[in-house]
Amino acid sequence: MSLVQLIATASDAQAADREVAAFNLSENGHVYGTIRFFSYKSGGSGYYLVENTTPQDRRYSIAIRDGNGRINEISVPVASGATSRGSCFVAGYKNAGVYDAILTRVREL
Repeated sequence: MSLVQLIATASDAQAADREVAAFNLSENGHVYGTIRFFSYKSGGSGYYLVENTTPQDRRYSIAIRDGNGRINEISVPVASGATSRGSCFVAGYKNAGVYDAILTRVREL
């Protein structure tokens, strides 16, 4: 398999993922970034993408509440203008789902 075929295969796989939720990461009316949740095509799991929309590198602490009311906290460092990806089981459309994502703390790195 050539490099071009590998890139096309990876792009096709990501294109099949379904965005299931998106939230602004804000504090006191100031938006520091976004978090988006995706379900894999199978629906059994998913992932999140945290995007830093500020000119500074930041660490985001985020409380993710699922459809059953359970809260999972994550802490994610993200460079200015970059995106960080992590696993998120509840984002799979066959699971509890993402009900809310709340920025609990943000700080410059």
